[in-house]
Amino acid sequence: RRHVPPVFRYALRMRRVAASSAFALLLLLLLCSPLARAQQIAQPVRADVVRVVSPLVTERVVRGLVVALANERGSLVTGFGRMSDDADAGAPDGATVFGIASLTKPFVGLMLAQMCTQQGGDANRPLLSLDDPVDVCFGPGDVGVPLPRFANKPDKPITLAHLATHFSGLPWWPDNFEPGKSIVISPYSTDQLMRMMATHKLAAEPGKIYGYSNLGFMLLGEALRKRDGAASFEAMLQKRVCDELNMHDTRITLSASMRQRLTPGYTSELKLQASGPPRAGGADAGVYSTADDMLVFAQACAGLKKTSFDDAITLALASKAVVSPGFEQALGWGIDTQTGVRVKYGRSHGYRTMMLVWPAKKAAAVVLCNTDAEEINQLAPAMLSLMRGIPAEPAPRSTVKTRTIER
Repeated sequence: RRHVPPVFRYALRMRRVAASSAFALLLLLLLCSPLARAQQIAQPVRADVVRVVSPLVTERVVRGLVVALANERGSLVTGFGRMSDDADAGAPDGATVFGIASLTKPFVGLMLAQMCTQQGGDANRPLLSLDDPVDVCFGPGDVGVPLPRFANKPDKPITLAHLATHFSGLPWWPDNFEPGKSIVISPYSTDQLMRMMATHKLAAEPGKIYGYSNLGFMLLGEALRKRDGAASFEAMLQKRVCDELNMHDTRITLSASMRQRLTPGYTSELKLQASGPPRAGGADAGVYSTADDMLVFAQACAGLKKTSFDDAITLALASKAVVSPGFEQALGWGIDTQTGVRVKYGRSHGYRTMMLVWPAKKAAAVVLCNTDAEEINQLAPAMLSLMRGIPAEPAPRSTVKTRTIER
């Protein structure tokens, strides 16, 4: 019996995508064929991308999306559909601004790794260590410090690695946002975050149980900001990552130019999705970017671009925790151990996003979509081929849902 790669199982598990047996068969044929096993790398070809992605637009599954691919032979950025439901709206492109949702988290993981490879005031140790308790980033008088402990292990604190790998024991979301309102669109400040830390009791021992936590990344972003001394999480991100990589369209606060190029998010039924401000600084899912910028970041992570923080990239992409057989966790990334692909999916405010980085093949893929369509995650197997310049086929028609759009 042939084995379906964990990267696909992860997409199904994390986003609860129900793939048909026909799609699973296609995946097996795609990844086990002689062509897929070939080691040669070809430049990504637009016609191959169009064949895979265009059914999502023609079958009215998504409003619009951009696919960006890169390997050692070259790169390709291609847009599909429309930026909005306006009749005269054009197709998105590499400069179109999307909410990248949880693709924010690999940036947080990288900045943690930077501080762990940066010399601190003590010449004998770096600025931070992954095993440091998160408390070290805060002052003794800060609200919420000491941070929550598990009742049965009061001497075992949450570490920075626990937060970055979702093993902190913290819940998915905060529990102290405004009653009767959704955390997705309601304001939620760092003050509220730290007040929750002052009273919260962990339901699990840190380091023992995997539990995806946006709250944990909000806390990690604030902890790193405090340690860095930056005025905001956004300022830290710009200084540590965006400026060096010339990612001038990667921000939390949109410039006037970015606002003009912003595509709004839509629900799975292609209705305009309400959006809200970034939560507690934005480290969980608050960043906006373009396919052009995100491809630069993915290329750096894949080893296609040299940076001054290559050591930090290596640390950020290395496995730190085993989640399940075939799936491990790096700093803000998931790892498919069968292929070595680092994978991250995002979903927020009507956006679906995906980033795949394959350091061993020096290949990368980014997908930014302005529709909350679970079918975006089903592109992962095809992206594994397309990012190496190997032709792929779209998912069978039975897995693509035709929807009626009210215009």
